Amino acid sequence: NMEEFKYSVGYPEMAKQIGAEGKVMVRALVGKTGRIEKHKITKNPHNILSRAVEENLDMLIFTPGINTKKKPAKVWVNIPINFSLDR
Repeated sequence: NMEEFKYSVGYPEMAKQIGAEGKVMVRALVGKTGRIEKHKITKNPHNILSRAVEENLDMLIFTPGINTKKKPAKVWVNIPINFSLDR
């Protein structure tokens, strides 16, 4: 549901006004249910953009990782979200 997520995050109006753009990188721990259990912003081009991403992370649902015994397992993932103003 990454496209739905990006649509929900949108482009914060304040970020547009000040010309903030770039890639927000999130490192997230996906739990056995596919929900994010914890996260850390690893690349922050601007606080407005990172805050917009963080406010919507709970809507992301992933397919859980699978361990060697074919059971759901927690896994770390990197999530890139690009913000680019069309010029």
